[in-house]
Amino acid sequence: RQGGNTVLITYGVLLDNVMQAAEILSQKGIDVTVLRLLRLSDLPIDKIGEYLSDDSSVFVFEETNANCGISRELALRLQNSGKRCRLHAADLGEEFVTHGSIQKLYELYGLDGKSIAGRVEEVHFGEN
Repeated sequence: RQGGNTVLITYGVLLDNVMQAAEILSQKGIDVTVLRLLRLSDLPIDKIGEYLSDDSSVFVFEETNANCGISRELALRLQNSGKRCRLHAADLGEEFVTHGSIQKLYELYGLDGKSIAGRVEEVHFGEN
């Protein structure tokens, strides 16, 4: 999905929630680009960079514990490639993940479509 200067990056089954968030944001007049990574090793930085400018806000949504995902490597690789965008990461945090249905856990950790849209909207309007 292409649009706007805000880029949402994810992979795996979390794509559905990110696409739902993109639709919610679109209804509020916030266009976003959604990038789905098909591989996590050897990140396609050049391809990702094609969607970014120096004033882009980039969000990485991952279904991993903090420090186990790709957000740090992605931030470093983007910086090394000369991109000066702002990167925001959302994941399951540092604590042990509790039990519950997948949907309830997404809601608890802010990875459901509504929470993702809220986070992007908060950052989007906070920068204006």
